[in-house]
Amino acid sequence: MKTPAFIASVAVLFLATGTAHARPSYPSTEWVKECSTPAKTAGDNVLTCQAYIHGLINALAIWQYMSPETAIVCIPADADFGKMRDQILPQAKKEAHPNTSASMLITRILSEQFPCGVKS
Repeated sequence: MKTPAFIASVAVLFLATGTAHARPSYPSTEWVKECSTPAKTAGDNVLTCQAYIHGLINALAIWQYMSPETAIVCIPADADFGKMRDQILPQAKKEAHPNTSASMLITRILSEQFPCGVKS
């Protein structure tokens, strides 16, 4: 059985992927651009924006389920991922930076807006 510390360390490594280099593999500025540009073609950038945050939120929800004592984001059971994206996008636009990965920025913002151990 995996220990909570092991699970937390794997999650941290997952979130840090790309941040040790001068430029992350998917910069936060690119995610913001994808989410802010009107779609030109069906399946274009808007779906990329949605799919990225939906995948990240799902990964954070799995962490919350597998190791609730170490989770840094607690997704409400009735969460609407589209509304969550719309809620964090204004802050992400202000804080996005080419050297900050999208996963790190989004996770930090989500941890501020959906912290664990806080009843809303």
